[in-house]
Amino acid sequence: MGEAVYSGGWAASPRRYPWKGERTVAGKNPYDSSATIWDSYREILEGTLAARERNVELTLNVFESGMETLEAQAEFNRRAVRELARRMREQREVFRAISRDSTDAYDDFLGSLSDYYKDVSGEGGREHRP
Repeated sequence: MGEAVYSGGWAASPRRYPWKGERTVAGKNPYDSSATIWDSYREILEGTLAARERNVELTLNVFESGMETLEAQAEFNRRAVRELARRMREQREVFRAISRDSTDAYDDFLGSLSDYYKDVSGEGGREHRP
Protein backbone atom coordinates (compact mmCIF):
# COMPACT_ATOMS: atom_id res chain seq x y z
CA MET A 1 0.00 0.00 0.00
CA GLY A 2 1.13 3.43 -0.80
CA GLU A 3 0.85 6.60 1.22
CA ALA A 4 -1.97 8.97 0.57
CA VAL A 5 -0.66 12.27 -0.70
CA TYR A 6 -2.71 15.42 -0.84
CA SER A 7 -1.90 17.18 -4.05
CA GLY A 8 -4.37 20.02 -4.30
CA GLY A 9 -5.80 23.01 -2.51
CA TRP A 10 -4.09 25.58 -0.43
CA ALA A 11 -1.60 23.13 1.06
CA ALA A 12 -0.13 22.39 -2.35
CA SER A 13 0.54 26.05 -3.13
CA PRO A 14 3.70 27.69 -1.83
CA ARG A 15 3.28 29.48 1.44
CA ARG A 16 3.41 33.22 1.48
CA TYR A 17 4.14 35.37 4.50
CA PRO A 18 2.87 38.90 3.78
CA TRP A 19 3.78 40.13 7.25
CA LYS A 20 7.40 39.45 6.38
CA GLY A 21 7.18 41.85 3.48
CA GLU A 22 6.41 39.30 0.77
CA ARG A 23 4.03 40.33 -1.92
CA THR A 24 0.84 38.49 -2.70
CA VAL A 25 -0.40 37.52 -6.13
CA ALA A 26 -1.93 40.95 -6.66
CA GLY A 27 1.42 42.48 -5.87
CA LYS A 28 0.30 44.23 -2.73
CA ASN A 29 0.99 43.58 0.90
CA PRO A 30 -2.39 43.11 2.61
CA TYR A 31 -0.99 44.66 5.79
CA ASP A 32 -0.63 47.97 3.98
CA SER A 33 -4.36 48.38 4.44
CA SER A 34 -4.13 47.57 8.15
CA ALA A 35 -4.92 51.18 9.08
CA THR A 36 -8.25 50.89 7.30
CA ILE A 37 -8.96 47.60 9.03
CA TRP A 38 -8.06 49.05 12.42
CA ASP A 39 -10.27 52.05 11.71
CA SER A 40 -13.13 49.64 10.97
CA TYR A 41 -12.43 47.72 14.17
CA ARG A 42 -12.28 50.99 16.10
CA GLU A 43 -15.66 52.06 14.70
CA ILE A 44 -17.16 48.68 15.55
CA LEU A 45 -15.72 48.88 19.05
CA GLU A 46 -16.99 52.44 19.56
CA GLY A 47 -20.45 51.39 18.32
CA THR A 48 -20.41 48.41 20.66
CA LEU A 49 -19.37 50.56 23.62
CA ALA A 50 -22.05 53.14 22.79
CA ALA A 51 -24.66 50.37 22.60
CA ARG A 52 -23.43 49.03 25.92
CA GLU A 53 -23.72 52.48 27.52
CA ARG A 54 -27.26 52.81 26.15
CA ASN A 55 -28.12 49.39 27.54
CA VAL A 56 -26.73 50.36 30.95
CA GLU A 57 -28.78 53.58 30.92
CA LEU A 58 -31.87 51.67 29.87
CA THR A 59 -31.31 49.10 32.61
CA LEU A 60 -30.89 51.85 35.19
CA ASN A 61 -34.02 53.62 33.97
CA VAL A 62 -36.02 50.39 34.10
CA PHE A 63 -34.66 49.63 37.57
CA GLU A 64 -35.39 53.15 38.85
CA SER A 65 -38.88 53.21 37.38
CA GLY A 66 -39.45 49.75 38.82
CA MET A 67 -38.38 51.01 42.24
CA GLU A 68 -40.70 54.00 41.92
CA THR A 69 -43.55 51.67 40.97
CA LEU A 70 -42.82 49.43 43.94
CA GLU A 71 -42.71 52.43 46.28
CA ALA A 72 -46.04 53.67 44.91
CA GLN A 73 -47.58 50.23 45.34
CA ALA A 74 -46.23 49.99 48.88
CA GLU A 75 -47.75 53.38 49.74
CA PHE A 76 -51.06 52.31 48.18
CA ASN A 77 -50.97 49.10 50.25
CA ARG A 78 -50.24 51.07 53.45
CA ARG A 79 -53.22 53.34 52.77
CA ALA A 80 -55.43 50.34 51.98
CA VAL A 81 -54.39 48.59 55.21
CA ARG A 82 -55.08 51.75 57.26
CA GLU A 83 -58.51 52.08 55.64
CA LEU A 84 -59.25 48.41 56.25
CA ALA A 85 -58.23 48.74 59.92
CA ARG A 86 -60.47 51.82 60.28
CA ARG A 87 -63.43 49.96 58.78
CA MET A 88 -62.77 46.95 60.99
CA ARG A 89 -62.87 49.21 64.07
CA GLU A 90 -66.14 50.72 62.89
CA GLN A 91 -67.64 47.28 62.28
CA ARG A 92 -66.45 46.07 65.69
CA GLU A 93 -68.10 49.07 67.35
CA VAL A 94 -71.34 48.47 65.45
CA PHE A 95 -71.23 44.77 66.34
CA ARG A 96 -70.71 45.61 70.01
CA ALA A 97 -73.62 48.04 69.94
CA ILE A 98 -75.87 45.45 68.26
CA SER A 99 -74.70 42.77 70.70
CA ARG A 100 -75.33 45.09 73.65
CA ASP A 101 -78.81 45.95 72.37
CA SER A 102 -79.56 42.28 71.71
CA THR A 103 -78.34 41.28 75.16
CA ASP A 104 -80.40 44.04 76.75
CA ALA A 105 -83.48 42.94 74.78
CA TYR A 106 -82.99 39.31 75.80
CA ASP A 107 -82.46 40.36 79.42
CA ASP A 108 -85.69 42.39 79.27
CA PHE A 109 -87.48 39.38 77.74
CA LEU A 110 -86.29 37.09 80.53
CA GLY A 111 -87.25 39.75 83.06
CA SER A 112 -90.74 39.97 81.60
CA LEU A 113 -91.10 36.18 81.77
CA SER A 114 -90.02 36.28 85.37
CA ASP A 115 -92.53 39.06 86.08
CA TYR A 116 -95.25 37.13 84.28
CA TYR A 117 -94.47 33.98 86.27
CA LYS A 118 -94.60 35.94 89.49
CA ASP A 119 -97.92 37.45 88.50
CA VAL A 120 -99.41 34.10 87.51
CA SER A 121 -98.09 32.17 90.46
CA GLY A 122 -99.11 34.80 92.93
CA GLU A 123 -95.67 35.62 94.20
CA GLY A 124 -96.11 39.17 93.15
CA GLY A 125 -97.28 40.39 96.54
CA ARG A 126 -100.52 38.53 97.04
CA GLU A 127 -100.73 35.15 98.42
CA HIS A 128 -101.84 32.33 96.36
CA ARG A 129 -103.73 29.47 97.93
CA PRO A 130 -104.37 26.23 96.26
